Amino acid sequence: MAQDIIKKLEDKGLDAGFAVNNRGQVFCGRESVAMQSEIAQMATVIFETIGAVGDLSIDRIQIIGGSKGVIAEISKDKMLGTFLNGDDFDSVNSIFAVLEGLIDVEIQGEEAAKKPEPVVEEIEPVIDEVKKPAEKPVVKPIEKTVEKPEVAVEKQKVKLDAGILDTMKSILKDYVGDFSERIFNNQLKAQRIKSEELYDEDARRLIFALGKAAGMIIGPSKGRDMTNKLLAVLK
Repeated sequence: MAQDIIKKLEDKGLDAGFAVNNRGQVFCGRESVAMQSEIAQMATVIFETIGAVGDLSIDRIQIIGGSKGVIAEISKDKMLGTFLNGDDFDSVNSIFAVLEGLIDVEIQGEEAAKKPEPVVEEIEPVIDEVKKPAEKPVVKPIEKTVEKPEVAVEKQKVKLDAGILDTMKSILKDYVGDFSERIFNNQLKAQRIKSEELYDEDARRLIFALGKAAGMIIGPSKGRDMTNKLLAVLK
């Protein structure tokens, strides 16, 4: 479990450790929990970058600044790392060894799986109730009601020009830069949208998916701003 991994990092003195899986779940140590949102954004950028470079294998990253840094071990579906301060820089190789030893453990949250305890009731009162003579049912006349069938009104689909996708992609690029092509194609595939048969409801579904994906990189506020600009294209 992810919390077990975080606990092992803390036992090694890595209180600013973190773990991220491919479902977007983020788990933090006691000193990194305040940066949970930033860790999620960082992980999204790193996974998108790895996907963009194709066959090039990247299994660890190291970013060192003046007095702070971050390192992480990476696999195809998860990331395990820690933030560093100046005192840790001389121990980077040792810290990587700790991370490497834990990266193969599945990173997932604990789910409560407790079954409700059976309720034991008194048997005798139930038996006494069953022994009581049954009362004769009162038969009431049934009023026959005729329900009018509901007429389903199907909303008419509006087909859009495929060129609108290029406009949407251009707006996306203004916000996320070089990540736009990969994010756009991923969401197009995830939403099962065919460019040659694009309808208004498909475009709206794609827009909200793009806004959510971009928000992981540029933040929720800018993500909402981008979503509104994309929706304006449909008006």
